[in-house]
Amino acid sequence: MKKIYLIILIIILFFSSIVFSCTKETNIEGPPISLSDLKGKVVLLDFWAEWCGPCKAATPNIVSLYNEYKEDGFIAIGMNLDDESDFDKVVNYVNKSKIEYPIAIKSFSVAQKYEVSGIPRFVLIDKDGNISSIFVGYQETLYNDLKESIEFLLNEGESIISKPKNIISKEQRKPAINFTLPTLNH
Repeated sequence: MKKIYLIILIIILFFSSIVFSCTKETNIEGPPISLSDLKGKVVLLDFWAEWCGPCKAATPNIVSLYNEYKEDGFIAIGMNLDDESDFDKVVNYVNKSKIEYPIAIKSFSVAQKYEVSGIPRFVLIDKDGNISSIFVGYQETLYNDLKESIEFLLNEGESIISKPKNIISKEQRKPAINFTLPTLNH
């Protein structure tokens, strides 16, 4: 009888170790990102959530702009506003959408500091770390408006490109609020 109990115990322990190793939670946090480390680059903060339809409509625009200008000193940061319990959905969406730029997670405190009251919201920051424009919501003109603004900021002071209507004059820009957040490990 003791042999049967021993065999059953061994079987239970064996299968328990398999179950626990399969359900072991993977770490969703990647390396942190700090806005202060990005001085000298044009930065686009994209405040979004996986459940937000207009945010999803804007994603291909941001992906295209990032791919087009990343070698020129531009970076997009997805400022994700999903609850941690939804991070599996976020990872799936990011992978499906082929988003290669960093996705900052746990961004609620930063969204509050930037007075984000609705999403999507896009904050464009110049090379000096100052807010140069804010775009609220998704419009069909988003890609062209952002493209024009990014090109201007990448060449500001060097080119004869006229200032887009969306760009705040250099004298009126305010410093962007610094943050350090973990990124999504995807």
